[in-house]
Amino acid sequence: MRHVATLHYTEGLARSAVLSFWKRSVSWKLIAAIAICVAGFVFLLRSGDRSWSIGVLGTVLLFGVLLVVMIYVVHLRQTLQKLRALQNPVATFEAAEDSFTLTSDVGSSTFKWSAVHDIWQFERYWLLLFSRAQFVTLPLIDIPGEMRSYVLEKVMASQARNVG
Repeated sequence: MRHVATLHYTEGLARSAVLSFWKRSVSWKLIAAIAICVAGFVFLLRSGDRSWSIGVLGTVLLFGVLLVVMIYVVHLRQTLQKLRALQNPVATFEAAEDSFTLTSDVGSSTFKWSAVHDIWQFERYWLLLFSRAQFVTLPLIDIPGEMRSYVLEKVMASQARNVG
C-alpha cells in the first residue's frame, strides 16, 4: 500500500520541532549534574575558597552549560538553513511498503523503515530519528489519520522505539 502527503514547513514549526528534540535529548542526568556543579560552585565561592578546585568546577560547569546550549543552537541553525534553502517550503512524503521517500525542490531521499530507530510523537508533529542527532519532522496537520496509522505501523514493525 502506498500513501502520499504534501508536507508544509514553516519556521515556527521548525523551531518548535528543534526545541522538542532538544528537551528530550538533553538528559535529566546532565541537567542534574549541572545543577550539582552550580550548587558546589556557589558553595565554594561563598565559603571563600579560591583554590584550583573552584577553577576546575567552574570549567566543568561552563562546558556543561555550553554543551546543553550548543545542542540546541547547532540543530536550530542546521534546520533553519535547510528550510531557508527551499524555494518553496513544501515536501512530498511517500510511505510505501518497505521504505518512505521525502522529496522537495532541493532533492529526494528514500529511507528503509528500518533506518528509523525512534519515533517521537508530539501534538503537532512527529520526529523520525535516524540517530541520536538526526531526525525528520513530519507535520501532522498534513498527514491524514489513516496514513499516520500506516507510518506508525511500519516504524514499529521495524523495531523502532515509540516515544509518545
